[in-house]
Amino acid sequence: APKGQWGIIRFGYTTTGRKNVCSTFEGRGLECDKMDTAALSLHFNSFAGKLIKAAGNYNGNTFKFLLIDSWEAYYQNWTKNFPHEFEKRRGYNLTSWIPVLCGETVENTKLSEGFLHDFQLTISDLIGDNYYKHFAELCHKNQLELHAEVIYGNTGEYPFLDVIKSNNFVDMPMTEFWARPNSSQVIKYEPKPRPNPYSIFPQFSAFDGTKKIIGTEAYTGFANYSESPFDFKPFGDEMFCSGINQMILHSYVHQPTDNKPGLTLEKYAAHFNRHNPWWEFSQDWLTYQARIQSVLQKGEPVADVVFYIGDKLPQSLSKSIINQLPSGFIAYPCNYDMLENKATVEDGRLSFGGTQKYQLLTLPDKKYMELATLKRIAELVHEGLVLYGPKPMEMLSMLEIKNSSAEFNELADKLWGKSIENKAIENQYGKGKVMWGKPIDNVLNDLKAVPDLATNQNDPKNIMYFHKKVGDEDVYFVFNQQNRTLNRELLFRVEGKTPEIWNAENGTIAFPAIYSTEQNHIRIPVTFNPFQSLIFVFKSGKSANFISNVTLAGKQIFPQKLLLDTIYTIPRASFTNNGYRFSSELTGDYVFTTNKNESLSKSLTQPTVFNIENFKGKIEFTPIYKDTIQSVEISKLKSLTEFDEPKIKYFAGKSKYTIAFDVPTDFVTSKDSIVLNLGKIDATAEVFFNGKMIGYVWQPNFNMSITNLLKTRNILEVTVANVCRNRFVGDYIQFGNIQSMWTTSPIEQFLNKDTSLKPSGLMGPMKIIKYTK
Repeated sequence: APKGQWGIIRFGYTTTGRKNVCSTFEGRGLECDKMDTAALSLHFNSFAGKLIKAAGNYNGNTFKFLLIDSWEAYYQNWTKNFPHEFEKRRGYNLTSWIPVLCGETVENTKLSEGFLHDFQLTISDLIGDNYYKHFAELCHKNQLELHAEVIYGNTGEYPFLDVIKSNNFVDMPMTEFWARPNSSQVIKYEPKPRPNPYSIFPQFSAFDGTKKIIGTEAYTGFANYSESPFDFKPFGDEMFCSGINQMILHSYVHQPTDNKPGLTLEKYAAHFNRHNPWWEFSQDWLTYQARIQSVLQKGEPVADVVFYIGDKLPQSLSKSIINQLPSGFIAYPCNYDMLENKATVEDGRLSFGGTQKYQLLTLPDKKYMELATLKRIAELVHEGLVLYGPKPMEMLSMLEIKNSSAEFNELADKLWGKSIENKAIENQYGKGKVMWGKPIDNVLNDLKAVPDLATNQNDPKNIMYFHKKVGDEDVYFVFNQQNRTLNRELLFRVEGKTPEIWNAENGTIAFPAIYSTEQNHIRIPVTFNPFQSLIFVFKSGKSANFISNVTLAGKQIFPQKLLLDTIYTIPRASFTNNGYRFSSELTGDYVFTTNKNESLSKSLTQPTVFNIENFKGKIEFTPIYKDTIQSVEISKLKSLTEFDEPKIKYFAGKSKYTIAFDVPTDFVTSKDSIVLNLGKIDATAEVFFNGKMIGYVWQPNFNMSITNLLKTRNILEVTVANVCRNRFVGDYIQFGNIQSMWTTSPIEQFLNKDTSLKPSGLMGPMKIIKYTK
């Protein structure tokens, strides 16, 4: 070295030391190099290759895919071939720039930051190409699919990564969500209402129409044996609103023995297992999800705005336009690869090759951009695109900063104008224009955009939805985020179509006769039960006749327009061969006015309710552990935790209720619709009425049809399966340790003698409801 004072920096590289987790001891080892195809091939052949060989003829059919779980390998920033790959991809040698990695400045600050960007981008390229892409190639070579949770692209624990591009290599992109209690007592499972659906990268892989199925690791939690299907429901429905259409339960741990409640994945995951008491009666909850999935796996998602994720790493959705849009508008992200290889402009709208076209492309609120990105965006705007975003002032790559500043600034000035003042901009460029400096809702108003779904109230944390286009049909999945009944008028951005309401809870389809058609919208009155979700399907063709106006005692109750929440539940009306059939929750004199301005006057009676209060019954107990519990006589319902007998108070297993009761003779009729409502239960139940099995129950206040089954004297048999939580708590109270049951969960981390019990069994109130036709 020349004479002078020098600081010597020594560079080397080694493994990060990170090992795979949640594995057996024999299966634990160092994470493979995610930037080296040779390392990945060695790992694949040493592990997956053995499974493929063992599967033989089952490979590709029974043994169908390999799964890469969420990234838990922490941060990687080097591989043996990194210098060569860097020079090939970035166009210069990195050796003299390496001191920048430990905080030194080479040449100047801007160029050093440019090198850091190039370094991070090379990490992203190598992990995308040499890990996710190569893994997919190895799978396909062996007739397997790749499913993967390519979720994160942040710094620190996660690698720099183009998450959108990497998801394109995956046959089924996946995300994950957790169903966690919102109290330390682990009793209440309710997600916090949100103004926007949960956003994470994989679910956006479907919006250009190329990926139909988007999966998720579902209902992940902790092995505390406290949750039931109804506890899970709002978490799952929120994810359906986010674009997920395939649930993968986390976890059903394989267990060859009958030790109960059994094996868990260490302390993680809900306990989906044949030894969990409520699992046997969970069919209808699983069918509920299957119905939704069968609908949402078709068609293309509908969005209003596309936002460019940006060139500067790391990628993040947390500060994107998603959280700035007014209620009723959805935004999906795109990356440079999509702009370059898929994007076109058709009649002023952005297209990625699917049937959907988008009015607006937005940019991140950052002043950085690659020159290639600016050039491609300029081409799209020139062809007619409307762009919303700030003027880029700086480039990111070192060579571009050195060599292309004049070209970059000249093109930016053409798009945004030369002014750099913080003022509203609307600059014409070719057939399109660039806008900035005004709120996004004002921009949408300027574009005459209307919400995809609105209500007659301010509902950003009440109503959540997801919209798909399936051929000529519009399909909306709509979720009540509140644990209370909501009366709403829903305004769907649909014209010239006929609505249907599909209920995934029971598989029924209703053809509503009460709705109104307005400019850009169809307005439908709906009553949502607590946490209820419904699917609205709009099919081509207008209905010749429908009811567009309803009054009660002279007061207009539909359309209510912008009124406060009222007591009014709009009557239900369905079509018959000769007209309409009505039912109502409120007694009164109604006037129904049709779309042809014809009036129908009807006096409607609210349902008749018979409360099952005077009965004789007994409860028989079948615990999942070795014990004998005497049956008990009952004449009223209460939680099992309210019994004095410890064996009942802390019970885990199945409790069979046999209840005999009488109803008045005049209540029994074959002409009316009659339903049974059991009130509150926990967790699932199998129900027989007068010897006939009428179904399974997995949520409170669920109506089950008993039309033509009701007699003056009746026998109701309800077998309730509960959670195991109370027995664990009881063991700590009675014995000081766990004696009754067996689990591999570190249950002491969640439950103890001071933990509260969860209400259990059949709690009612039970009632029979008669709807007069």
